Amino acid sequence: MLSELVRKKKYKFDHILVETIELANPFPIIHKFFLEEQFFVQVRLDIVVTLVDIKHATRNIKEVKPTDVVNEDVEQFAYADRIILNKTYLVT
Repeated sequence: MLSELVRKKKYKFDHILVETIELANPFPIIHKFFLEEQFFVQVRLDIVVTLVDIKHATRNIKEVKPTDVVNEDVEQFAYADRIILNKTYLVT
């Protein structure tokens, strides 16, 4: 879908903002910018920003997962260049 949009607009973008809802693995989107040559040449990935609902993240990040299961919160933090903490007023 992203490839089609970029081709349709003939690479004429100032910025592209991709938002995911809730927890999402950002790797497939990040990977697209480096895997597909048309993206790598025409579009530059500048930054990965993660918006964190701090009330739930503090609980989720501590959750112990089975060895073969990745903690999604930790994965999002690992890929982020910047982390924005949201709903900080709910946490003391």
